[in-house]
Amino acid sequence: MRAQRTPQHSTPCGWAGRSLAAALMSASLLGCAPHGVSQSEFRTRPQKNLFALRTDGGYDYNTFFVDGRKANLEGVLQSLFVLKTVTEFEGAEGKVYQTGGYATGVVIFERFVLTVDHAVSDYELEIPLPYGKIVVPARKKKQETYIVVNGEEHLLRALVRDRNADIALFRLPDGLQLPSFPYNIGNSDDLKIGNFIYVVGNPLNMGFNVREGIVSNLRAPEVIHTTNALPDNTFMVSNGLNPGDSGTPAIAIRDGAFELVGLTQGTFL
Repeated sequence: MRAQRTPQHSTPCGWAGRSLAAALMSASLLGCAPHGVSQSEFRTRPQKNLFALRTDGGYDYNTFFVDGRKANLEGVLQSLFVLKTVTEFEGAEGKVYQTGGYATGVVIFERFVLTVDHAVSDYELEIPLPYGKIVVPARKKKQETYIVVNGEEHLLRALVRDRNADIALFRLPDGLQLPSFPYNIGNSDDLKIGNFIYVVGNPLNMGFNVREGIVSNLRAPEVIHTTNALPDNTFMVSNGLNPGDSGTPAIAIRDGAFELVGLTQGTFL
């Protein structure tokens, strides 16, 4: 994972809506177009000195429209699963190297798994050393990603691995039925600074939890390139991230309805 903890202001980032739309189109999904958006804001009634809420077409800045009886963040937690990736490289004189790592993916539309590409794809053979990493000339022979369910590993079929957009989309094996993300896909291109955000993460791989925050910037700093993502295709939120959070959902609220608007990518100094 490339998320790193910092004692200073942390900047989790997510993909913009157009990236997910492209990935879903590549997988030939239907019925996934973003819905109309809405936004709540305060309006004052001078005659009574009270506040009233009104929708006007954007994302919400608060949770006042959320119906607690219908909220299902537990369902979001149930749709998240650990992913394991194993990659084989062939180096000089035919020597085989194997690398591996873990990430988090979210099940969507009952048969697909969505995550960030940098957490499940190795494009170069990197050897860790006491003073850092070095890249070893090698040819990638095979790369497989598994979803871990109740301790058992199930091989996923890769549909999209987009290094530039930092999006990876997989298909579940036939016969494997898992809880799916219970809300609609949103469009982060419509987010505004100050919109309310939930981040559902897996800090330090110690278990999933829910954190709240706001959209703090509509563009990530140039350092986002370290995850092979594009600054213009990301946004920043005030929630803190930890190693293990990469690939987990960022959720915004539209007229009280939760929507998936991003995947966490990393924290940068």
